[in-house]
Order: sequence, then C-alpha cells, then structure tokens
Amino acid sequence: RRQRQMCIRDSVGISEDIHERVTKFVSIVGKGKISIASYVDNIINEHFNAYAAEIKTAFDEGLKSYRL
Repeated sequence: RRQRQMCIRDSVGISEDIHERVTKFVSIVGKGKISIASYVDNIINEHFNAYAAEIKTAFDEGLKSYRL
C-alpha cells in the first residue's frame, strides 16, 4: 500500500473509548510501524473509496440546495 504524506495536522475529537481501542490496536498490530494518525487516515481513505458513489450522490444533492 502506498503511504500518503501527512501534510495537514488538525485535531479530530473522538471518544475516550475509541481512542483507547485504536491506541491498543495500532500498538499491538502495527508493531510500532504505524501512527494513530496514519491508521485513521487509512480508515477514512478506505471509507471514501468504498462509498464513493454514495458520497458523490449526497454531495451532488447538497449542491442542488445551494442553487449554484
């Protein structure tokens, strides 16, 4: 898998429970080779890829309400 460069560093709020689960998973499975930020970035990227058609439809419908 191609590694994407992390260029924008913004905070994202997640629950303490999710943070603990992700931290444990990344440290155990990632064996120190992946950061939490990279893991979350990969999850979001996979979500966008898996739901590209649905996301495009929702976006297009949202644009219609702006009447651009």
